[in-house]
Amino acid sequence: MKRLSEKHKEYLLRRTKKLFHRRITRKHLIYIPFCTEFLSAPSKLDLDSLETLNFFNTIRKTANDAKLSIKVDFKTLQQVSPSCALVLASEMHRFLKIRGNRPNFKVFDFDKWNDDVKPLDMFLL
Repeated sequence: MKRLSEKHKEYLLRRTKKLFHRRITRKHLIYIPFCTEFLSAPSKLDLDSLETLNFFNTIRKTANDAKLSIKVDFKTLQQVSPSCALVLASEMHRFLKIRGNRPNFKVFDFDKWNDDVKPLDMFLL
């Protein structure tokens, strides 16, 4: 493999810095740092619960904000009604439609989920 001269190394370094600076400072492509919002699921997902409605509302607001990514913890979830499973699937579909190729929605600790809730993984993982 050919060794680079010092002059060529300096040129490559200047070029890289210039390209990075140009990429950040373009007016139509402003660099936006992503912030992560951690969300814990309620113990029971049921449409009669105010806690559940707040949970879905937070997911909906996060989907509309391009700067936010979301991590959801389903360890505390014990029971899911069929209607809430449908609403959760539709919210996830909406999230993916709005965000396109970069959904920024993650779930974690799948091995610690309740066995009754694990079938939700086909919607979320």
